[in-house]
Amino acid sequence: MEIQIINHKSKWLSAVQNLGDTASVTVGFLPREAYSDYARKGHILVVVEGEQLLAYTMFRFKKNSIVIVHLCVDPRFRRRGIPSRMLDWLLEQNKDYISHIQLACRRDYHLEQFWQKLGFSAVAEKAGRATNDRTILTIWVRENPECKDLFVALESANTDKALVVLDTNIVIDLCDGDSNESNYLLQSYLGSYAEFRISRYVVNEINQNNDPTV
Repeated sequence: MEIQIINHKSKWLSAVQNLGDTASVTVGFLPREAYSDYARKGHILVVVEGEQLLAYTMFRFKKNSIVIVHLCVDPRFRRRGIPSRMLDWLLEQNKDYISHIQLACRRDYHLEQFWQKLGFSAVAEKAGRATNDRTILTIWVRENPECKDLFVALESANTDKALVVLDTNIVIDLCDGDSNESNYLLQSYLGSYAEFRISRYVVNEINQNNDPTV
């Protein structure tokens, strides 16, 4: 199994286009010229074995992040850990300046467990572009722990404050504003003694709720 970046002259480009067309119902339709465009920029990663295309991912750079546009695995080669290998490869190649990978996935595809298994956290939602029905896209982010840019360095700098991780129930209480006990954490003097954080498990747990208001 080999992972490589292709260009617009690659012999694999037509196979990528065919696989993308086959999966267009889920990954979204793109004209063939768009594939050539991404390949010309070096933004298509393929996984091949012998003369067979197993999978590809199409991506773009946005400031200090990688945005996944397509991630597609040939159905015959699924359950071999290929998505994880592609994402790990992308992070490894760009580990010094890419802080995270992000993507948008329709909520009604119910792929929460899939993205979480790949290390992603659900951080936001937005309306989809589908015209026939009202779709919601979940924004998923996977942090790059190897990225040591200025902001990461500042965040991890030594501090005299206690680092306090809030659990899911506390976060929900603070958003609702109805719990007097949780609201004590909002008192300004606490900022001198503690920094509050949440883990990716909190946002993923909140994402499991199907109430759009929550």
